[in-house]
Amino acid sequence: PGSALTTLACLRVFENMPPLLDSAKTVAQARAPRRVINMQKSRTTSAMTQRRLPPCICCSWPGLSGGGSKHFSTLSGHGASEGISEPESPEVLDDYIKKIKIGNITAWLLRDGTIEIPLDKMFPSVTASDWKPFTKSQPDGTARLSSGCVLVQVPRGDKYYNILLDAGLGIVDPPYMPTTDLRALLLRAAGVTPEDINYVVFSHLHRDHTGWAVMHDSSGHIVPTFPNAIHCVQAKEWDFWNSSDDTRTRTRFHTFLTPLEARGIVSKHNGETSLVPGVDLIPFNGHTPGHQVTKLHSLGQTAIFIGDALHHTAQIQKPHWSPIFDWDKAISESNRVALLTLADSESARLLSPHFPFPGVGRVHRQCDNSFTWKPDSS
Repeated sequence: PGSALTTLACLRVFENMPPLLDSAKTVAQARAPRRVINMQKSRTTSAMTQRRLPPCICCSWPGLSGGGSKHFSTLSGHGASEGISEPESPEVLDDYIKKIKIGNITAWLLRDGTIEIPLDKMFPSVTASDWKPFTKSQPDGTARLSSGCVLVQVPRGDKYYNILLDAGLGIVDPPYMPTTDLRALLLRAAGVTPEDINYVVFSHLHRDHTGWAVMHDSSGHIVPTFPNAIHCVQAKEWDFWNSSDDTRTRTRFHTFLTPLEARGIVSKHNGETSLVPGVDLIPFNGHTPGHQVTKLHSLGQTAIFIGDALHHTAQIQKPHWSPIFDWDKAISESNRVALLTLADSESARLLSPHFPFPGVGRVHRQCDNSFTWKPDSS
């Protein structure tokens, strides 16, 4: 994008930003053909609906604060320069954008803020002494979780499928104040506007993962941010959070999700799904009833966007550590081990929205069957 276009996108703030960046419509991006959507609903079991809900990461707690500032940062300049090499490690563009390649697939890791949570609130069963080996760089007892999402670009001829994995904190009643605007990040990173997104994949429906799915239009009405995108979610996840007043309130369902369904842009999946070539949606529940991960694979390389299957790198060595947010801790622990085993066996990179940014690395199984984490170098 040209500098004038980028400046226009990046200097708009909060509710004064128009619903779509009209000048950005000149950016040439392909749109995927509309798909036939399977709207079949799965049954929500009574055990699901009767289980006491754990607090989610978006809940208000004494001593818990969001890490974002009250203003967006202003991202200036151009998108990625032509001719930049594409090494195995993430390519640094700035503190909010990292680029990696998985074969022919391009993944842009985007950070829209930081979430700060006291470790004793997040993992109440883990003692301070148990934390010491993992908190040398953060000795104040606070977990500083990155927040964000991943833009995946999958080649289709001379065009791309533009797929957004999760939707970050958002601009409408955000659980934590974002430090930058996802729409500006998309434009700066890849020259992509909200209209160019073909799919949004929700790992689950907690508000720090659905935030940018909606925004206010110029009249103050809540509308989808990505109006041409199919929003993909596991049917179990959708049905659970739409099953009672309590669950709908917890996720602000009518604010963030009903506008998508009203527009006919929600796709509810039952089990593993191949979205486009090289992009698979795989259920890994436990954190929530219908949590899913996204597997990216191309030319023998693999990466897995893990959503909230893990929140903290300590859980790689201690997969039995479940945060208070997990809906079913036993299932969550079992599936964490299964996910780490899968990543090790396929030498897959993990992409995490909550690990220290950019949240990219590999796990390795040790002789004692424990796992270690090796982040990609910046």
